[in-house]
Amino acid sequence: MPQRVFISYSHDSANHKLSVLELANQLRRDGVNARIDRYSSPPELGWTRWMNAEIAAADFVVVVCTAIYKGLFDGVSLSQKEAGARWDGLILDASLHGELAAKGTRFISVVFEDGSSTSIPVALLPAPHFRLPDQYEEFSRLLTGAPPAVAPPTEPEPRSHAVSSGRTVSPLPVVFEGANEHPVAGHIAGGGDRSRGTRSTVAGWSAANDRAIGILQDRWRARQLTLMVGAGTSAAVGIPLWPDLIAHLVGAYVEKTYAPTLGSGAVDAIRATLQDELRSLSPIQTAEFIQSRLSNPELTEILRDCLYRNARPPNSSSPLLRAIVALHAGLHGIVSFNFDDALERALDQGGLLYTSIVSGRDLAGMKGLPIYHPHGFLPRSGKGSESIVFAESQYHSQYMASHTWTNVVVQRLLLESTCLFVGTSLSDPNLRRMIDLAHRENDAAQHFYIAVSPRASDQYQPAVLEILQAAHESMGITPVWLEHYDQVSAFLGEINQTA
Repeated sequence: MPQRVFISYSHDSANHKLSVLELANQLRRDGVNARIDRYSSPPELGWTRWMNAEIAAADFVVVVCTAIYKGLFDGVSLSQKEAGARWDGLILDASLHGELAAKGTRFISVVFEDGSSTSIPVALLPAPHFRLPDQYEEFSRLLTGAPPAVAPPTEPEPRSHAVSSGRTVSPLPVVFEGANEHPVAGHIAGGGDRSRGTRSTVAGWSAANDRAIGILQDRWRARQLTLMVGAGTSAAVGIPLWPDLIAHLVGAYVEKTYAPTLGSGAVDAIRATLQDELRSLSPIQTAEFIQSRLSNPELTEILRDCLYRNARPPNSSSPLLRAIVALHAGLHGIVSFNFDDALERALDQGGLLYTSIVSGRDLAGMKGLPIYHPHGFLPRSGKGSESIVFAESQYHSQYMASHTWTNVVVQRLLLESTCLFVGTSLSDPNLRRMIDLAHRENDAAQHFYIAVSPRASDQYQPAVLEILQAAHESMGITPVWLEHYDQVSAFLGEINQTA
């Protein structure tokens, strides 16, 4: 039977409550029966009796310590305004303090990364305490009764991966040998297989490749690897990339507006002229124009049609999506900047449990792997997001509203896990802002970006790659350079291999 764990915490702020909720959700995904007030409706007998019963029934009581919590625990009188949050009531009577002294090992203190160990109440100091997320593995092992460490095999492994505790900076780019053809930037064809293939013979590149894979394997095994996926991951099953999607939308708008009164030749001419005029704009600027000309229901209908008109049937998949699905068990989460449901349908085919997160309300009911959709979600059938981040003004709004659930969650994932960017150009200004902020807060965090090496002559390519490598690493992203996008699925397949 799973260990029953009650989490006690103070309602310091919305961000703090979200952090506690994420901790409880992660513990439940790891097989622990974690319990917090957010999972319960207001009890008929009141929160005090409910908490008394939870503490009595718990195998462990996890106390999330903050300065406010310590003040409340120690009986310091804090007003609602001074506390900055309401206090739902940890039981602060003498009997609890007596139990702490008698059964200290049942109580565990945790401090989040932005907190201080001085916030642990004196009565809890003899009990085990952990800083999260850095010590999450040791913390979860204590709760589940697992040994402090897993013994490695006695036979030597075929290769060894050096994993640094600090930030890793590759001396040279990572390169696979492969075809010389480079598809359109941002597109992942999804071919290739799971074999290792031949490493480049350029000095230092093979070691950099092994180092990247070693770090990603280590983080995957610790369930601290987050995938950040873009349009390239869905292109392999017929979902259009941004330029194609915008072109479809422009054509659909012209068709809807002028087809009833003009002939097909005139409609085609208007479409071609308008697309040519809009070509100098960025896709999100063109999207702003389209959104201004259509009502929200009309836009949703046309957008859904454009997304799925050429999509392959549900039983059709791609090596790339299969490689992502194969990583399911060890992923901390997936952030999808796509509107489409290609990833969800691939997981459905494998019978795997996941939750699509499209609003802040979904965070309280997560089951299985969380798939966050910060730009919105528009599945082939059924209800999707109430709004889609599609046009330039919406990107600006998301950029400025730093405390929305989307920004808070993505920021936390960048701070507490290792992120691997797949099929995205990293051009979203809001995402770049969050990456930069996370890097300023924790420059030891390790994130990786799968990219195709640019075309250049053999004589100059090392210099070009070195410059691009440094540009990415300046904001805490280590590029993994592949020769072509067909190799992405093979690279992902390396992560969950142990030999």
